[in-house]
Amino acid sequence: MRKADYSVLKRYIKYGADLLYNPEIRQQVLGVTGVITKISIDVANEFILPQQAVVFDVENDINAFVEYLRYAIFDAAGFESYCIQELKGLVDSFRQKEGTWTGVAMNEWLQGNLLLLAEIPNNLKSQESNLEVSERLRQLSIALKTIALKRTHSQES
Repeated sequence: MRKADYSVLKRYIKYGADLLYNPEIRQQVLGVTGVITKISIDVANEFILPQQAVVFDVENDINAFVEYLRYAIFDAAGFESYCIQELKGLVDSFRQKEGTWTGVAMNEWLQGNLLLLAEIPNNLKSQESNLEVSERLRQLSIALKTIALKRTHSQES
């Protein structure tokens, strides 16, 4: 366990639940103010019997100690570096199989997988249009141009 972690742990063991419920101690030890309101302190004091307060304090101290031990054990065992190494291996494997993943994504796209389509930003989604309506609008445009052209010729004559 690192020296800084040990000093923080000692503070929590020394003051226990008072760090949660006593604003003066919390300010003095942690420099934190306003975390718990006066109402919640009064309610907590009403419902916590002295024996329950001791049990609460001891359980929290033990839980904090367990967390620090767990962190110290994983840190000493190189667990974090192991996780980073494994993650890098997964990323490299994914990159090596880029063609496979591209094919899988393309198949899902063509099949209209709603979960995949929901992840795509709106500006990248295809703008589908109804081909029949598009064709009718094109024909209407040609017809209007023809009528306008005929009018122009009839007015010139």
